[in-house]
Amino acid sequence: MTIKVTYNVTDIYVSETVSATYINVSYETPTGGGGVWGSITGTLSNQTDLQTALDAKFDDPTGTTSQYLRGDGTLATFPSLTGFVPYTGATANVDLGTHTILAQNATIASSGSGNTATINHSSGSGIALNITKGGNGEGLYINKTGGSGNAATIIGTLNATTLVKSGGLSTEYLKADGSVSTLTNPITGSAASGQVAYFTSATTQAGNNNLFWDSTNSRLGVGTNTPSGRVHIVSTTVNDALLIVTPNNNAALYPLFVGGATLTSDTYLRANASVLEFNRVGNPSTIRTVGGGTNN
Repeated sequence: MTIKVTYNVTDIYVSETVSATYINVSYETPTGGGGVWGSITGTLSNQTDLQTALDAKFDDPTGTTSQYLRGDGTLATFPSLTGFVPYTGATANVDLGTHTILAQNATIASSGSGNTATINHSSGSGIALNITKGGNGEGLYINKTGGSGNAATIIGTLNATTLVKSGGLSTEYLKADGSVSTLTNPITGSAASGQVAYFTSATTQAGNNNLFWDSTNSRLGVGTNTPSGRVHIVSTTVNDALLIVTPNNNAALYPLFVGGATLTSDTYLRANASVLEFNRVGNPSTIRTVGGGTNN
C-alpha cells in the first residue's frame, strides 16, 4: 500500500490509492516558536539516512584548552611538546637543554656558501662536542669529495688519544701540512725512565736497570740503578767490576790515569801492565798499602 500525503494551506488529505476514501486531517499552525519542517521527499523507508545522521551526533563535552575532541566524541589532552625539535622552518633558537638526540642514519645536508653546522661554545670549561663511540667503526668520519678548503679546520689544541690517517702505514707519519711521508729506518722498542737506551738490533732499542742514569744527581750506575757516585760500578763476579787492559802489554801506554791535567806539573797516579807510578809534585812520593799483614 502506498500512502501519498498532500497538503495545502488549510487542510492535509491522506489518500489511499486502493479506494477513493479520503480522510480529512486538520492542519494547525505551529505555535510557541517551534521549528518548521522543510521538504522531505521519498517514502518513510527512505529516511534511514536521517536517523543515521542523528545517531552519529553527540553532545559537545565540557573540556579545557589543553584538550581536544577525538573522533569518537571523547576528550584527550594535547601531548607535551617539550623536547620536540622543529624539523623545518624554525625561526628562533631551539634550546635542547640536557636532552639526547637519538638518530640512526641521520644526514645533515646543505649547499651553497653557508655553514652546514656551527657549534659555538662561547665560554666555560665544558666540551663543545663530545662524541662517545662504542663498537667497530669511526666515531667521527669526515669525507671531503671536492672543492677547495679543508675537510676539517681546528683552531686551538687537538687532544686525541689516537689520531690515524685513513689508509696510512705504521712506517708513515703525518706532517703539519697534512701530507704523508715515510719514516727512514724507524726505531722501535721501549725502556723505563732513567735507563740508558741501547740497540738490540739495527732498528730496535731497549733499556735495563744495569745501565742507569740518575739525571737528578748526574750519576751513572753500572750494575745498579741507585748510583752514589759520579760513576758507580757494582759487580757480583770476581775481577770484572772494572777491567783495564793495555794492548800487547805496551809499557808506553797508561790506561789508568788519575790526577791533574798534565804529567809534569800535577799530582797523579798512573799504571800500565808493568808500572804503577805515583807522582806528587813538590813533595816526596809515597805509596802506602793498608792491610792486615806486617809488610804495609
